[in-house]
Order: sequence, then C-alpha cells, then structure tokens
Amino acid sequence: MSFVRLILFLTIICVSVQAQSTDRVVAAVESENWQEARNEIDNVRTANQALFREKNYDYLLGRIAERTGDRATALASYQAIAAGDSKVREYALWRLAKLARATGDLVLERERLQQLVATAPSSLLLEPATLRLSDSFFESGDFTAAANSAKPLTLSKNVAVAREGSMLIGLAYVRGE
Repeated sequence: MSFVRLILFLTIICVSVQAQSTDRVVAAVESENWQEARNEIDNVRTANQALFREKNYDYLLGRIAERTGDRATALASYQAIAAGDSKVREYALWRLAKLARATGDLVLERERLQQLVATAPSSLLLEPATLRLSDSFFESGDFTAAANSAKPLTLSKNVAVAREGSMLIGLAYVRGE
C-alpha cells in the first residue's frame, strides 16, 4: 500500500508543478512580460516536452519571438508546428505567410497560404487566406491565378467577402487582357 501512496504522491506533485508552470506562463503573457513568458515556456519545454506540445506553447513561443523581434525563433517554432499535426497548424501557416510577405517573398507567402487552404478547409482563416492568396497573385501580375484563386470567395456566406472576391476576379480579367 505504501508504494501506491508514494506513486500517488509523486503524481500529485508533478501535476502541481506543471499547473504552477502553466500558471506562470499565463501570468507573464497577461502582464506582457515577454522575457518572463519565454523563460517559463523554456522551463516547461525542459521539464515536460509532452505538456509543451499539448499546451501549444511552441506556437506561443513563436508569437512571443515574433513580437520581440526574434524572427529566427518565430520561424523555427512555426515551421515545426506546420510540419506536424498540431491543432494550431493553420495558424502557424498563416504566421509563416505573413512573415514571408513582410520580407517581400510573395512566392513563399503563396506556398504557405496554399498549404493552409488545402489542409484546413473548415478553418476560420480559410477566407482571409484565400483573399490574401488572390491579392498576392494579383500583386505579382499573375492575373489568371488571381482570378482562379478568388473564385471560391464568390460562394462565401459573408456578402462583403463574396463581393471582394467578385471584384478581384473582375480586376484580374481587366488587367489580364
């Protein structure tokens, strides 16, 4: 019986330590203390890799790194998520597309957006990603691809999105001739 109690005690302590770690991460993020949040996330990653992935701290680490100007860490975090089967994969792809656009790499931006559209058809980001994809093609002068990628937007239940998709198609046809 004492062995079972020891195991139970150790389990309770581990759960308590994990809860304290996650509480500290949340508190640091809420107070916008990015360095402390990063330190706490690193502590969680070191102590419990499974908890780190389960809580999607890899994505949070990317967002914090992006906010603090650490582009390399942000890219590494988002790429690791995008390569896996995370619940936040579509958001990592969206952030990767935004980072590519910020550097002027429209080809990489479109690759990330196409991945998002192809792998997350029920995502809340589907319409914004499709719209941005169409805009990116348009900005690159590929008017046929801009019109083709905007076509699904015309079926949107959101009237403003459907109109914008129709407008993009029309502009693409006019510019492409």
